[in-house]
Amino acid sequence: MKIHTFGNKQFAEEHPDSRAVLYESKTYFKRKIMVLLNTVKGFETATEVTELFKECESFLLRKITHNKPEGLFCDLTEPLQYFQTIDQKEAETHGKIIPQVGIDADYDKVEEVIQEINCELSTYLTQQSEYFKCQVKYFGSDKKRFQLEVPANKCHKVNSEYIMEGTKKGSNPVNRYTTEKTKDLLARMIKAENTKADIIEDFSRRIFEKFNCWYEEWDQVVRCLAILDVLCSLAKYARTYSHDVCLPTILPFTDEPFIKIEGGRHPCIPNIDDYVPNDTKLGIDGKPAVLILTGPNMGGKSTLMRQVALIIAMAQIGSYVPASSCEMTLIDRIFTRLGAQDDIVSGQSTFFVEVSEASTILQHATKQSFVLLDELGRGTSTHDGNAIATAYMKKLLAINCRVIYSTHYHTLVEHYSGRTDIQLGHMAYFIQDGEKSEEQAVIFLYKLESGACSNSYGFNVATLAGLPNNIIQAALKIAAKLEAASVYRQLYIQLLVSKNPCLIRESIRSLKHINII
Repeated sequence: MKIHTFGNKQFAEEHPDSRAVLYESKTYFKRKIMVLLNTVKGFETATEVTELFKECESFLLRKITHNKPEGLFCDLTEPLQYFQTIDQKEAETHGKIIPQVGIDADYDKVEEVIQEINCELSTYLTQQSEYFKCQVKYFGSDKKRFQLEVPANKCHKVNSEYIMEGTKKGSNPVNRYTTEKTKDLLARMIKAENTKADIIEDFSRRIFEKFNCWYEEWDQVVRCLAILDVLCSLAKYARTYSHDVCLPTILPFTDEPFIKIEGGRHPCIPNIDDYVPNDTKLGIDGKPAVLILTGPNMGGKSTLMRQVALIIAMAQIGSYVPASSCEMTLIDRIFTRLGAQDDIVSGQSTFFVEVSEASTILQHATKQSFVLLDELGRGTSTHDGNAIATAYMKKLLAINCRVIYSTHYHTLVEHYSGRTDIQLGHMAYFIQDGEKSEEQAVIFLYKLESGACSNSYGFNVATLAGLPNNIIQAALKIAAKLEAASVYRQLYIQLLVSKNPCLIRESIRSLKHINII
């Protein structure tokens, strides 16, 4: 895109940059030219890389590394030869591209004019040396160039043709003069040099423009290289992965879609020896297609969900996957509702963003889709969030797609427990006993197990995060009261609706042990 902009004549003439005064113009133009030169060098390297695949047997590799008509890789001989005519050393050093002889007619013409002026200057200087009977030199720079520097003891031949411009004192005093001839030569030289500078600047632009003439060839080569880069990366991943990898089995769309991953690992965590692999089965081996996932905070729920999604994506692009085995039917889309963030620019709250994304899933998900939902409804009140999450799950069940639904709403789990179209799972953990409940530590096992988890163990995370102990103690007391109140309400409801005398007596005995404040 940069090269295209640099070569655009309309941009060069009309864009405000063309009227800008650049105090570091040399640095600016050098950077522009380096973009072009580095790009050309990259394509030169690319053509060398494709030579490595000349003898390969793979149809796809031959297609993206061989020239037409056998392959799609364009022959870059002509454009690369053209750019090899550029004096790259001069371009890198001085930030400008000087055309070689025969490349640009305008540049060749102005170079001839400058050479003619230099010849006239040399001839005129010789004439002046003969006139003054001594060695006459040119002095000055820029717009004061070509002053005749004559030794002071030889200036007796100076006449009205010579205009004094200055003197130099010392052991070898000199006088400096200009004439109509030197002024004319200077004016012509400045004009020619300005023309040359304009030609060089426009030539640099035209070099970028020339690059754009082969846009289709560059674009096709980049597309081939992109595919080659992906294939090489996936091959290197499969060869260097330190644990099991397998070639997944992918079946066509079916009325009974499924996912079966055994010994799956997160693709981005390859070299951890104590990483716990997990099996994931949805819609196969008696496992329903919908998994409600529970477990303690930091227990690995989100990691497992991302792991499954990445393995699916890798499988469907033809890659080996980090698992002992992987089999699944095709998935048309992967939908995710993970994390939590607001959108300040649009004025959307965290909950609004969350529900908007969830709504998009319902609008576009099909039976062949895979959906990941992480704690839907947490951005609002507990009751509202729980209700939305429960109703949302009902709609997903109607779509009948494959789902992993992570939640801390235990009432939602209770609502859907016992159903044959939903499996309950949790990330395993171990409770290390202490003398007091607040001294109990949760040890994460990071293993997916069947059944629901009855507690999220948020206080354990609060302790690990360094929350002051007095705050945790106060929170534990409040949690105990809230939990007791919840149990009280459930027992009270049982008393109201039950007609079983034994159950009523048992509920009354339970109420005696609940301390409600």
